[in-house]
Amino acid sequence: MSSITRDALRTATLYGLVSMVWLAISDYLLPRLIGDATLLTRAQQTGGYLWLAVSAVLIYLARSRLLRFMGVMRRCLSLLDTAAGQAMPV
Repeated sequence: MSSITRDALRTATLYGLVSMVWLAISDYLLPRLIGDATLLTRAQQTGGYLWLAVSAVLIYLARSRLLRFMGVMRRCLSLLDTAAGQAMPV
């Protein structure tokens, strides 16, 4: 297994575990805090939407950071290629 695949699997596993903890905690706490069944249902739905929004922002930030890093790497490789081309006599 390549390191890229291993890192992707580790990230997906971490996301899954954090999601399960979020859901378990909210399913444990909300019924203890809210007695009304209708309000509880809305609170659970809102918690799900909140987790969705948080997840979307985190995925966006991670992808943005990765693409920025890849752009930096691409520029560095391009500079190295240019420097190597200039250093080698033709």
